[in-house]
Amino acid sequence: MIDLSSLNDEQREAVLDFDHNLLILACAGSGKTRTITTKIAYAISEGIMKPYQILAVTFTNRAAAEMRERVEAMLPDMNLDGLEMRTFHSFGAYLLRRYGERAGLSPSFCIYDDSDSLSLLSTVVTTLDKRNLREIQKTIANAKDKGLSPDSPGIDSMLPDYDFRTAFRKYEEALAISGNADFADLICKSTKLLQSDEEVSGYFRRRFRMILVDEYQDSNRMQFEMLRALAGPDTLLVTVGDDDQSIYSFRGAEIENILTFASSFDNVREIKLEKNYRSTTQILAAAAALISKNKARHKKSLVSADNASGAKPSVLFSLTGTSEGDRVADLIRGFGDYDNTAILYRTNAQSQIFERALTDRRIPYKVIGALKFYEREEVKDALAFLYLLMNHRDQVSFRRIINKPARGIGNAKIQQILSEDTDLMDALRAFSEKGARNAKEGALLFLAAWEKAERSLAADGNLGDILNDALLDTGLYDLYNSDPDRATRITKTENLGELVSVLKQAGCGRASLSLFLEKLTLDNTVLGDKDPRDESGVTLMTMHNTKGLEFNRVFVTGVEDEIIPGRHEESLSATEEERRILYVAMTRARKSLYISYAAQRMMWGHTDYHIPSRFLMDIPEYLLGGDAASISASSRSRSSLPSHVGDTIRYKPRTALSSEPLWTPGNVVVRRKSAENGTKTQTFKVGDKVRSENFGIGTVTGREKAGVNTIISVSFKNSTAKFVEGSAKLEKV
Repeated sequence: MIDLSSLNDEQREAVLDFDHNLLILACAGSGKTRTITTKIAYAISEGIMKPYQILAVTFTNRAAAEMRERVEAMLPDMNLDGLEMRTFHSFGAYLLRRYGERAGLSPSFCIYDDSDSLSLLSTVVTTLDKRNLREIQKTIANAKDKGLSPDSPGIDSMLPDYDFRTAFRKYEEALAISGNADFADLICKSTKLLQSDEEVSGYFRRRFRMILVDEYQDSNRMQFEMLRALAGPDTLLVTVGDDDQSIYSFRGAEIENILTFASSFDNVREIKLEKNYRSTTQILAAAAALISKNKARHKKSLVSADNASGAKPSVLFSLTGTSEGDRVADLIRGFGDYDNTAILYRTNAQSQIFERALTDRRIPYKVIGALKFYEREEVKDALAFLYLLMNHRDQVSFRRIINKPARGIGNAKIQQILSEDTDLMDALRAFSEKGARNAKEGALLFLAAWEKAERSLAADGNLGDILNDALLDTGLYDLYNSDPDRATRITKTENLGELVSVLKQAGCGRASLSLFLEKLTLDNTVLGDKDPRDESGVTLMTMHNTKGLEFNRVFVTGVEDEIIPGRHEESLSATEEERRILYVAMTRARKSLYISYAAQRMMWGHTDYHIPSRFLMDIPEYLLGGDAASISASSRSRSSLPSHVGDTIRYKPRTALSSEPLWTPGNVVVRRKSAENGTKTQTFKVGDKVRSENFGIGTVTGREKAGVNTIISVSFKNSTAKFVEGSAKLEKV
């Protein structure tokens, strides 16, 4: 028997209802994981479902592992074989491993991450730089999240400045030749297979009697379609989420999925979990006041389960970004308790002032979202060799590793090998028989290392031993061990050694290598059994990355217009998502919440004068402490800024999948005294073509007076910026 006495009334109703499809609206900190795992354990313990009849999906491996651990703890003596608890992408990979040949994949396909996809795209679209290629690559992923193909009507409108349809088609053709799948394919291909193949969808509909989806507000279009394809007439659907915490539209998440669930499926019952077990009453009151301003949401109340009042969220006003960092660090040093303290910011670019301030005070910290272990150059080089072992047609991995270290096989020779359209190792053998002497020797050296690894893999050799030999045989270890910079040399060789150690524990043989590489692509945040979030010290992370976490003390920083919300011309839906981002950040705090903003900030070499975020005006002043009175005063003072203040930092409009808004300098600077120095002032008129070092070619679209200055507006390909005419670094074209 599962003890339900610790659940509140609403949680208990959600656990016991097996007669309806459920939409469980779980407010922040309301115990949704406890509810969903208790429902799974109850269904199994009461014989309502067999373990293999249950599928639970979520969005991170960490969350899936936590769910499994909780269910296992509630059912310690039961056999849970067949219980599927996965991420959406992991389930897609699982389905394609079984039925991938029906979708044009082999069972041993490898999964390309974003950098691999970008490398592949660069081989078929050779006329654009990396920045533009990245935009195309992200748009391709976005298209796949929506179930679109190169032949879909209107596909060109997703990126009208490029021949997107052609780029998309060439990329898909190259991906098919490689025999691999990219990350978006795990959902797109598996969903389309379920929709088109009655045998495959029929199997899963008969097997799974209950499907549970955690964090449903983060689902995209194809994940919604996957759910519909998996759910038969007798399948019980249980979705858990909170539209107030939908903050991932840049990854393709569609808040409409949770807002329209009741009209998309039959026999739906809504249950609201509104009691918060995390934060104090004062924190919740401020957060609830903020989010109540959104229109696109289910109406919910956010109340403290234990009625602990606590202190009001404290507003911190600083004159500059630097003094903001110092003030926050000084407060943290006074409080101590570093492991339970977090500093949150809107973009990664804001972290450096806090890193400096914490370092100066010798306060330990960790930055979540910085360069991950598996994204480092030397580690990706080693992994490329392993990917090539799994798939002999993997052109991206072949390009990366074949001439590293240099073996005399340059780009022209690599292209010659790739043009053979055959097994790459066979093509390399043929090349070694007719190539120039140095290239022939280099090819033979690589082939010898690769064939040795193949033999060891076939003999079920240990993966760590195979990689260790390969690093020595290919010369990769010597390459990084010969770096002239001692610190770099030590770091890179230690990273390679760490990778060997991780693989040592990953098992033996081809099946273990396939499993390791798949897990790595699906979640590259974890190194072996280590997770950076488990290290000691103050946690620094973006507001997006803090989703699902909680801390005793939270500092939400840079809460200013131009940062959050971050654009000058926002749609209603974009503004509401920005408000949800701040709401998520505020509700990470258990006991103490600090909301910080500065009047002046240096970014990209220019001074930026800010006012408090308009979202702070959504929270009544009586719900805030500290420098709360400064909010309205600072907001009123914008018109009183001195006339020479013209510095701004503008955002480049976000593409659908960009992980963070991109800071781009607007080049609006304090007017120089050029006339006094005898320098001729350059003037522009509407319609002039101009060139900017930062933005490229643009067109002057407007002129306006600002005190003694004239401000010109210039429209560029991907953004709009304003410049002070007398000092703008622009060249007429």
